[in-house]
Amino acid sequence: GEGVFVKRPSGAATVKVLLQGQVRANGFFRPLQSGVNLVSSPFPLPLTPRQNGFNDPAPGFLASTNLNAADQFQLYQSGAFRIFYLLDHPSQSDPWRETVPGSPDYSDTPLFAPENAAFLRRNQPSQSNFIPLPWTPIPP
Repeated sequence: GEGVFVKRPSGAATVKVLLQGQVRANGFFRPLQSGVNLVSSPFPLPLTPRQNGFNDPAPGFLASTNLNAADQFQLYQSGAFRIFYLLDHPSQSDPWRETVPGSPDYSDTPLFAPENAAFLRRNQPSQSNFIPLPWTPIPP
């Protein structure tokens, strides 16, 4: 899933956008570049960071106790950006935490709505970000 960023002039009328196409029936690899990537939910339902492949060790997401050294994503909600980073935790699997004190692990929280995009900041590129199919198909 790739995202689209639209900036409307202030005072512009509300516009509805209709997206058409087929829902993919398979998991896939999403290449990620070092630096900022604009990503979205590749399926028409909310996804968690884990469902987006962000907890998979294969793409080499970088965890750190230093917010600026860790990989992070930013979601625009209610007029502001919420920033999440991959915390290098000493006794748990590395959780995605928000940058507010006492933040819980958001790895399994459906933060990625199908109608929104997020900025994903990577420290290194990866061709291994696999996004599995988030449901089990019913055989014909």
